[in-house]
Amino acid sequence: MAAAAFLAIRDRVTTMTIDELIGQMANHLAGRAVKIRWREPAAANALAQTYKAPGGGLIIDVTPTVNDETRVTLLLHELAHARLDGDWIPESNQHAQSPGSVKRTDAERAAWSGNPREKRADDLAKYWMEFGKNNAHKHTGASEGWLIPVYKALLTWQPIENKIFTLPKG
Repeated sequence: MAAAAFLAIRDRVTTMTIDELIGQMANHLAGRAVKIRWREPAAANALAQTYKAPGGGLIIDVTPTVNDETRVTLLLHELAHARLDGDWIPESNQHAQSPGSVKRTDAERAAWSGNPREKRADDLAKYWMEFGKNNAHKHTGASEGWLIPVYKALLTWQPIENKIFTLPKG
């Protein structure tokens, strides 16, 4: 990345709130606009969930009651779904349901956990977390802890073609 582009990103993120930074990072990684909500998902016993609202807007719920590392991991996993599977996610009104109100059967949970899309989302989330942690040192400010520099570093990630993150068409 050219020095001027890096400085433009650095200057933009130094004046953001944490929610603005997370929003920018989320849209960047997802490759599309997403809305992040810090609340328990509609699906019972889920820690995070991505929905497509009628009209196509993506909404991600992440439970706020977990530690920072888990919360970031969950967010990155759901952002991977938004990037990789955003066109596949069916439109619904589930995002408007009360937290924890949508019950899932054992068969639905089993189908979900064995879905190759879940492994791909895990793989991409792990890659992003590693990228963020490996590049956070370039974005560290006074008293920012580890999380804000990781979010800032993720703003510099650029997509590359990688077969590990694509499913065959059809």
